[in-house]
Amino acid sequence: MKPKHILILTLSLFLSAGVYAQSVSEDIDSGMIYKTAGMLDRARSFFIDAIEQDSLAYAAYYDLGLVEVALKNYILAQDDFETAIRISPGHADYYNALGNVKGLLGHHRASIADFDSAIAIAPTLGKYYFNRGQAKVFAHLYQESLPDFDFAIRTDTADYEAYEDRASALIYTRDYEGSLRDHDRAISLNPSYDLAYANRALVEVHFQQYAKARADLDRAIRLDPDFLQAYLSRGKLFAMQNMSREAIRDLTHAIELDPRCGEAYYDRAMVYHYLMNGTAACADKHRAQDRGYTLATEKINIVCQ
Repeated sequence: MKPKHILILTLSLFLSAGVYAQSVSEDIDSGMIYKTAGMLDRARSFFIDAIEQDSLAYAAYYDLGLVEVALKNYILAQDDFETAIRISPGHADYYNALGNVKGLLGHHRASIADFDSAIAIAPTLGKYYFNRGQAKVFAHLYQESLPDFDFAIRTDTADYEAYEDRASALIYTRDYEGSLRDHDRAISLNPSYDLAYANRALVEVHFQQYAKARADLDRAIRLDPDFLQAYLSRGKLFAMQNMSREAIRDLTHAIELDPRCGEAYYDRAMVYHYLMNGTAACADKHRAQDRGYTLATEKINIVCQ
């Protein structure tokens, strides 16, 4: 494969020579080259040129939508995918892309219908079932998500993410043993999967396997030293074991990673409350409340007296 820096140099020479793509297909091809090279703004301009030449160039709308997603212009991407589908509704990947971008916009229930359409067109592709399962989990349809993850796993038994997502859904259906098995399987397939260690720790806490939970959270943090949720979970675990200094350390680090995290302030407030440091507890309670953490709002008067 040609090195990226050589590819970019070739593109620069091509443009400096004044040779510009004239046809729609050439514009799309040039856009794809720039997209592959990571030059997203330049890629975007070629896809727009293609659309200006042919307003029915559905492939250009689709590729432009992918660029907008990479640029985090999710509403523009949604418009592009919907236009591509209106022009040419027979492409499963177009519906899949639309469902994914709706998920990024937080419209998880709406995205399920798009994944339904993708599956209707290509009913044997596991990735569409996996994405629909994720959408159902985010929409709190935990039981309904399980058949989708089952199908994704049957089509690819090495899909560690499908095992991990099914494990998370099983927690909400209170099948803790099944969840633990799936976490174990995900980790066996990918021993560097930090999320699986952090989530397995939650199940181990349920089974009161605190030493195992601590080891899993330690491992998750070693794999990703900026893993906010792992610090939160380990801080809670330390608090449960009356290890207040360690709990405050982890929760403070979580706040340093994300100063907007109301949950971390709330948990640290409860540790200060346990230590009978009312001033610090009340201050953290108010910080949690200011950041929209609803549990802090409900209990703010208990600590701040």
